[in-house]
Amino acid sequence: ISYMDERERIRNYLAYDFTEPIRDPLWNHIYLSPGLKKVVATPAFQQLAGIKQLGPTYLVYPGATHTRLNHSLGVFALSRRIMHALASFDSAHEFTEAGVRSFLCAALLHDLGHFPYAHSLKELPLEDHESLTARIVLDTPLAHVITADAHADPEMIAKIVDTDLDDQNSK
Repeated sequence: ISYMDERERIRNYLAYDFTEPIRDPLWNHIYLSPGLKKVVATPAFQQLAGIKQLGPTYLVYPGATHTRLNHSLGVFALSRRIMHALASFDSAHEFTEAGVRSFLCAALLHDLGHFPYAHSLKELPLEDHESLTARIVLDTPLAHVITADAHADPEMIAKIVDTDLDDQNSK
């Protein structure tokens, strides 16, 4: 595959595959690919709707009610914008379509291992939410949806989210 072919595929993916809108109070519409919409529909992702992004802050600031799900969609939206901008530069030849897909999935799924009050409990000897996220991403059935529908690499996603994982074999 030539550098131009790969670069063009990445640009086409970023420009044309994101057709599924999700309404968002901050971003108005966040567009997902059909495959990422299936990832968002998984129970692993939907559980983020029950975890407040700012913990009990809403008790003092009633408007601070957004969830890890809202946050994750916003991180994805910004990550897609960044990738779209980077794909226009000559340095984009360093990207692969598989890498872009996996990066966007990692942006979307980065908080799967979050549990309520995780940041408040950092002093306890608990497993980091990044490690938990990596384990969830690599677990079936989510790994199957990521591979079959989003056409991304669960191992690459896990290594992006959990930088402590060995990355000797990744590209």
